[in-house]
Amino acid sequence: MVNILLVTHGDIGKEMLQCLQTILKETPNIKAVSVFHNQSPSEIHAKIEKELSSNDTLILTDLFGSTHCNQCLTFLNKGNVEIVSGFNFPILMKLSTMKDELTLSELAIYVKNYGQKNIVSAKEVVKGN
Repeated sequence: MVNILLVTHGDIGKEMLQCLQTILKETPNIKAVSVFHNQSPSEIHAKIEKELSSNDTLILTDLFGSTHCNQCLTFLNKGNVEIVSGFNFPILMKLSTMKDELTLSELAIYVKNYGQKNIVSAKEVVKGN
């Protein structure tokens, strides 16, 4: 089983998790870390570290290159962490159903590809372009 950790600006991840819980009722092994502009990199690092499990963990960040994403990168050497940056709600929904079916590495690749494939222009879909 892969744990999911959302690390985002403000309460974006927390709110997305609450929306997911409204739809699915239960979201085991998915947590959110909210990061605010007045927190130092060391404070952010400590918040992330506190929520990391000793099990495989896929960290999702909202913006690559952000301070909190950079702090997440420091955990890659841990060996049981993968990071995907730029997630959205459809990715989170898909992850909740796939996290027990793939290995951590497979899940990271799957989610990246799924996210890229499922960002669509509604006009193109409706008009069949």
